[in-house]
Amino acid sequence: PFGFCWGSVVYWKNWLYDRAFFSPCKIPRLVVSIGNVVAGGTGKTPLTLLLANLFSHRRVAILSRGASLQGSLADEPLLLARRCPSALVYAGKDRILSAKRAVEN
Repeated sequence: PFGFCWGSVVYWKNWLYDRAFFSPCKIPRLVVSIGNVVAGGTGKTPLTLLLANLFSHRRVAILSRGASLQGSLADEPLLLARRCPSALVYAGKDRILSAKRAVEN
């Protein structure tokens, strides 16, 4: 039953985008999206580390939803920043704002 409910939500969201009720945010850079809406433990962080290091010869920015915990970063963005020192890591719930900051930098 949950799959049917989720499928319905996705269908209607796509329907609204197809009819221009919503418009996607365009970022003037190549974007690679890794992940799922809420699933944890699926290997997103190791894959992000692999790709960021593989493309370290380019300017890489990593956007994470890693919410701030009382003014400090969550574990995942800190791990990504430490393991990929050449990448810029942006953490926050508003990924569009984070993407705009990454493009500016």
